[in-house]
Amino acid sequence: MRSRTVANLSPKLSARVLEVNVRPGDSVKQGDVLARLDDRELRAAHEAATAALAAAQARAAQATADEKRAAALYDKQAATQQDYDAALAQAKAARALVGQAAGAARQAQVLLGDNSLRAPFDGVISERLKEPGDMAMPSETVVTLYQAQALRFEAAIASQCAASVSRGMTATVRLDALAPTLSAQVDEIAPDIDPHTHTRLLKLSLPAAAGVRHGQFGWLELSCQAERQALLIPLGAVLQYGQLQAVKVVEDGRLHTRHIRTGKRYGDQIEVLSGLRDGETLLADGGLAL
Repeated sequence: MRSRTVANLSPKLSARVLEVNVRPGDSVKQGDVLARLDDRELRAAHEAATAALAAAQARAAQATADEKRAAALYDKQAATQQDYDAALAQAKAARALVGQAAGAARQAQVLLGDNSLRAPFDGVISERLKEPGDMAMPSETVVTLYQAQALRFEAAIASQCAASVSRGMTATVRLDALAPTLSAQVDEIAPDIDPHTHTRLLKLSLPAAAGVRHGQFGWLELSCQAERQALLIPLGAVLQYGQLQAVKVVEDGRLHTRHIRTGKRYGDQIEVLSGLRDGETLLADGGLAL
C-alpha cells in the first residue's frame, strides 16, 4: 500500500540539522516547519548581499546626480559632449550593478528560506531519517511525508495473467488490518516483466476507507484464466555449482552436463525455464528419468 504523493525532503545545500520538529505518524499542514538547519553561513551571505545592494544603490544615486549635472552643464554649453557621454555611461553602469546586486540579494534570501524544510502539502510523516546534530546533504532525505488520501495498492502478478488485466477494470483487495474487502480499480500496468520473478506490477486505486494506511500489507484477489505449460523435472536431478544449476542429459548414449535455469518448485519437482526441451532424457536420483 503506497500513497500517490510522497515527498522526500532534503536541503539544497549541506548544513547541520538543528531541529527536527516531527516524528513518524505526525499529521502536518502545508507550510509547517518540519526541520530547521544551521543557517549561519547563509545568513552571513544574505547580510553581505544586502550590504552590497545598499552600496550599489548609493553609487547609482551619485552617478544619476552626476548625470543630471552634466546634462545641465551641457545644455548651457558649459560641458563638452564627451563629459556628458561619460556621465551618462557611468550612470547606466551603476544602475546595472544595482540590478545585479538586487538579484544576488534575492537569491541569498531564497537560500536562507530554504534552510527551513516545510511541508509541501497536508500529510503524515512516514520517516524521520536525521536527528539534531547530523549533517544533512542535498541528496539525503531528512523526513519523508506522504498524503494520507488517494492511496493505491501495488501487487506483482504472473506475467501470463497480465493479458487478462486492463486499465479501469475492478479487482478485490483484502488488507491484513481490515476484515472487509475493498473494491479497487486498476490504475497502472507496468509495461516491463521482471526477469527474475516473471511478474508485472499492477497499481490499483483504492476508495477512501477507515483504517487504510500507507505501508499496509494486503492481497489482491484476481482470477487468472490463462493457460500455462511448464516443463517439470525431479528436484534430485538438479546439480548446484555455486550460483549455477545443471543437469546430466543423456545424448547418444553419453552423459553431458547441461546448464539450466529453474523456476517454481512443485513438491518434489521443479520447473525448468530454459536449458531443456520436452522429451529429453536426464539422470535423476541415480537412474534415468524421462
